[in-house]
Amino acid sequence: MKFLLWKPGMDEGTINDLPHTGLGILASELKEYGEQIVFIDNHFAPVPDEDVSDYISTLQPDTICLSLVSSEWLLERTQNLINEAHSKGIEVWVGGPHAYGYGDLLVNDERITKIVIGEIDGQID
Repeated sequence: MKFLLWKPGMDEGTINDLPHTGLGILASELKEYGEQIVFIDNHFAPVPDEDVSDYISTLQPDTICLSLVSSEWLLERTQNLINEAHSKGIEVWVGGPHAYGYGDLLVNDERITKIVIGEIDGQID
């Protein structure tokens, strides 16, 4: 399977100095099971909404994994990607602070396949 791991990033001064550890851990775990990984970390350089519009058609993932703070959940590009994935039958996994804080709401969102609370290392099987 092909997994797209994506950290949207914010345009409002929240760019960090460190790579995204949670998605890095997930990438390592999935690679151990022979999965194909595409990792796009826009945490360092957020991109305009239109720049993510072809992620699904170009990369053709089977699953999209998002690590989100709540302000990233609200971004148009994030919602558009989730909507497109759902319309094409692509699984969407959500983790990060938003999943931790709002998992009770996400569980009712039919577009979301998995909600990851905490780090995922050692839990894939």
